[in-house]
Amino acid sequence: MAHTAKQVRFGSAFRAMIVRTSPHPDYTHIAMSVAESEFVGMRDGLMADCKIWKDIRSEGALVYFLDPNGHKLELHVDDLETKLRHYKDNPSPGVRVYEQ
Repeated sequence: MAHTAKQVRFGSAFRAMIVRTSPHPDYTHIAMSVAESEFVGMRDGLMADCKIWKDIRSEGALVYFLDPNGHKLELHVDDLETKLRHYKDNPSPGVRVYEQ
């Protein structure tokens, strides 16, 4: 996994950070829902300023990006119920949806 050191200044103080330059190899990530009216502007900003770690076309509007420390994040319009319904209606290998 590639890393680089980065110095961040806060006035006269500074902090050294280790910044991951490639994503962690597993698929684990944090997903966040946003309002449809806000998605396009947020997505465009993320695509301009962040590294995109996965380009996928799935059930809704989404973007997968890395934060400055290489953590995998997802921004999407749909909610958990929409995603679960998608996976139940369109089974994928290795994905299992459990009923409550």
